[in-house]
Amino acid sequence: MGFCAPVLMGLLLSRAEEGWKGNALSLGLFLTGRLLAYLLFGVISFYAGAIFRGHRFFMVLLPAGEILLGLLMLICAVHMHFPHLSLCKTAFRWSDSRWTLFAAGVFTGMNLCPPFIMAVGMAAESASLAQSVLFFLLFFAATGIYLLPFLFSGIAARSDHIRSAARIVCGLTGIWLMGSGIHKLFFF
Repeated sequence: MGFCAPVLMGLLLSRAEEGWKGNALSLGLFLTGRLLAYLLFGVISFYAGAIFRGHRFFMVLLPAGEILLGLLMLICAVHMHFPHLSLCKTAFRWSDSRWTLFAAGVFTGMNLCPPFIMAVGMAAESASLAQSVLFFLLFFAATGIYLLPFLFSGIAARSDHIRSAARIVCGLTGIWLMGSGIHKLFFF
């Protein structure tokens, strides 16, 4: 919740959805992105554990995902605040797409939070590839439960004031994530 909630609040509440079905589709794309990233990390963790036992293999890849997520959120916030600018119209045409939520889910799935680091470590030490992937699948299911209340975010997103505040949250979260990823990349 501490990592995904600001991302979802910024991205889901900043756009006016078409009822709960639109929110369900958006949340589904976000969760699908997270699931894809988790399963991929289950496979990578297993093989990295076999090859790089005792090394800091993920110290570049994970902060890079955080930087990309921050950049994605910052781009969305700028585009939502200044949609009339020609630069925003051309360069950020894709940011209104629901696929932005899929990309955010993938990058959120590459988060350096303590539970994720523990999951990577446990998957790297697993006896089989299937066990590693299953561990990340269960990790996804256990953490995804807490995101289901965002199905009802469309009710709050009907207010122009809440959408405006969510756009600010989206931009600030993007800046924070980029700074955090850069800090982890160079000073961790």
